[in-house]
Amino acid sequence: QPAERLHFPPALPAGQRALPGGGAEAHARWGRAGGLPCGGGGAGGRVSAGCSLLRLETQADRLCFHMSRVCVSAQTGASVYVFSDDHCPPHVHARHRRDGWVARVEFSFVTNHVRLMSVNPVQNAPSARIIGQLLEDVRDAIPTCRNMWWAIQGTVCLTNRWASPPLMAHAIIMKPERRAGYVQVKGAQYHPASNQLLIWFKNGTEFTMEAGSGLDDAIW
Repeated sequence: QPAERLHFPPALPAGQRALPGGGAEAHARWGRAGGLPCGGGGAGGRVSAGCSLLRLETQADRLCFHMSRVCVSAQTGASVYVFSDDHCPPHVHARHRRDGWVARVEFSFVTNHVRLMSVNPVQNAPSARIIGQLLEDVRDAIPTCRNMWWAIQGTVCLTNRWASPPLMAHAIIMKPERRAGYVQVKGAQYHPASNQLLIWFKNGTEFTMEAGSGLDDAIW
């Protein structure tokens, strides 16, 4: 398996979560010590201006595992979460308690673009300006979103997608449907500590890229 050869860390089973470079024990230490900077996950380590620093607790601290808070959107006041019962594509839930709305925002491991999936209930939907601010804050927090999604879901949601041949570009372009000259993804893994995405294809080739450096037509 390519992942074993390159020592990419597997996703943890349900009930455990990992942070970059330390596994479940490191996650417990981070949780008790302070938290994960929103927008600063992965190799960069910077704290995003868009999202506040939060304490991430472990199950031992009685935080229910099915809901893991990523950050608070500084511009809108909405709390941003990843849920364990979510399904592809990668996305977060932004909940604004006071105004009574929940938005779903899609993100990607291939590109740094984000897009609004839905807002409920419709009658409480915020203005376009507030939605724009929310998308901006989630975009700033993409490294943290990726870390939490990978640790909880264990997938980057690229299997069976179609990609441009990596040797033709510095990164890849993802398509949801078959295209001439494109190759189909067999599997992929994410390495939070280095922000690297390993993709292997059904034709036997593989490619490693920096997460966010490609294009994804499904989210453009």
